[in-house]
Amino acid sequence: MSKSLKPHITQPFQRVQRKLRLRHFYLRQRLNLIAFNIYRQGLITVPEPLEDKYFYLAIVAIFRGEDPYLWEWLDFHLLMGVEHFFLYDNGLEESSQKLLQPYIDAGLVTHIPWPDLPGLRNYNWAGPHTLSIQQLAYGHCVRYFRRNFKWLMQLDLDEFMFPASCQYQCLKSVLKSLDADKIMGIRVRSLTFGSSGHVKRPPGLVIENFTWSKSTLDPYVKSISHAQYLASDLFMGPHWFQYRIWREIQQRLLGYPSVIKGKAANKLLRLNHYELKSQAEYLAKSKINANGYMAGKENLERFLALDEGANEVENRDIQRFLPMLKRRYENPSRKPQPIR
Repeated sequence: MSKSLKPHITQPFQRVQRKLRLRHFYLRQRLNLIAFNIYRQGLITVPEPLEDKYFYLAIVAIFRGEDPYLWEWLDFHLLMGVEHFFLYDNGLEESSQKLLQPYIDAGLVTHIPWPDLPGLRNYNWAGPHTLSIQQLAYGHCVRYFRRNFKWLMQLDLDEFMFPASCQYQCLKSVLKSLDADKIMGIRVRSLTFGSSGHVKRPPGLVIENFTWSKSTLDPYVKSISHAQYLASDLFMGPHWFQYRIWREIQQRLLGYPSVIKGKAANKLLRLNHYELKSQAEYLAKSKINANGYMAGKENLERFLALDEGANEVENRDIQRFLPMLKRRYENPSRKPQPIR
């Protein structure tokens, strides 16, 4: 074969290989093998099935030491049309169980004890060939509960997602405006909020007190995904879900079904990230997370560095939902229920 012909033969294959990101699929299989060994050792429990229950929109989250913020976060997303929460409890505190019990009794929360496992990575030990307890939690949710929801959103308990436009009053109305059969998911970039000058925790709600943020969006995303496209992997990424391999190949080569991301996603949805809050709250969180999958993430130096650039502009967009949330949150006879 003539040397001059080789580039004409090899270049198209190289372009396809780059587009498919074949290394990504190899890494997925390697991490699935690690997760499979964990399941094989019996270190992960099989939950009771949710028979005859189906939710249009659900959230999966893992939490630890979030007692002061649980009710606000749950009630806000109930206002946003979320119908169920799969909460993986990494802290295993009795106080968290008590706070969640009214939501469990109302059928709004599936509470899953999720202790640390030996050998998994934490914040200081991360790499492409390691798994965290968070990734296993998300994979566990998809594996055992995928038949119970149409859309699944992954969030942390310091993140609040809401419609970007006043045209929509909840996340459900945004999703129902889309052609669900042509969309695998939505990846929304977050906006980090700073301390807003608070040294100690102020009275009131998080979305009420912390109103100063960065002027630009973060590169990090959280996703909402359609259940029929989700992969059967034993783990899921901390920022977006994996999809069925043949669907990912189809999407990358043909652009169908689509994943809404970038500017298009943030025109639909907003994601406020209250990672810092006040200095006292941040340092208290660092003590709670001294061990486990978040170990090493929070410290005073990191707080000061992040807070310096996280109070650039005032942003009160989320507060259009504040009156409804306060009425719901402050009602002494409150009964947890979703907004239909």
